[in-house]
Amino acid sequence: MNKTLKGIIFAALCVFALLFAAAVFITTQNKQGPITTQSFDGISDSGMATGSVTAEMPFFGREESVKMIAPFEPPTAGDSAATADQKIIKTANLSVVVKNVTDNISRIATIAESKSGYVQFSSVYEQEDGSHTGSITVRVPVDQFDASMKEIKALADVVETESVNGQDVTEQYTDLEARLRNAKAQEVTFLSLLDKATRIEDILAIQRELSNVRLTIESLEGQIKYLENTTSYATISVSLSEVPVFSAPTKTFRFMTIIKEAGKALVEVLQVFATLAIWFVIIGGGVLVPLGLVAWALYAIIKRVIRRMNK
Repeated sequence: MNKTLKGIIFAALCVFALLFAAAVFITTQNKQGPITTQSFDGISDSGMATGSVTAEMPFFGREESVKMIAPFEPPTAGDSAATADQKIIKTANLSVVVKNVTDNISRIATIAESKSGYVQFSSVYEQEDGSHTGSITVRVPVDQFDASMKEIKALADVVETESVNGQDVTEQYTDLEARLRNAKAQEVTFLSLLDKATRIEDILAIQRELSNVRLTIESLEGQIKYLENTTSYATISVSLSEVPVFSAPTKTFRFMTIIKEAGKALVEVLQVFATLAIWFVIIGGGVLVPLGLVAWALYAIIKRVIRRMNK
């Protein structure tokens, strides 16, 4: 009975100390600092990409070539805004499998341009095995949306996913137009008052209000133009991947390189074990000593109670 009780208490103390040391170690490691990431600000208020990047990126432990193709500016001739009463922002997303990603991205760009559209964003990623993945976003006039979707899907060997979304912004557009009319009416009123004003303080006050109204007008006109652009052009985003091709490894077998990599991995593993051991000794020891004293006192009390009960 006494040996069993001692064993249980000692085992519990060891487990608790080990868990406590591991928790402190992990918590400390997590506080060393956030992982650094890079972001690219390439979207303007009009919803269009405004930059291009060429970089070498790590991807799950290996490097892949990333080619970012600079976007085209939308055609501005005629400023063809949608004149229909209803304003719908139409977007579509496709995920397709093709034989050649690079060629099909060029074909999708050609389809968009043939429909008086343009490429907003395009990228191609070369994998370590030589295969490619990529994505492209094009914008086409809404009346060419269905035809463009049909031609793009015809390029695919497999259409894995397809989604079409329409966001109705008619109410927002109507509200902006009403606010713009009111702002322009206020501008006319302030101009009339400015012509009649004679005192300097009145002239300055009217000019200040007139400046605020004109800023409001510029802001409203910009928002209306943005909605007209997004509703007159539909956005189609396509993710492309290639049909899997099984091929023999191209990298040569280097015995010494593998030995060096294995040795490096072994050292890293030993470092982790050594670090955990040090933390266990310091933190665990600091916990075990006071807990051991408490456990010893508790054991002595229980032992005394058992002796009295046996008598």
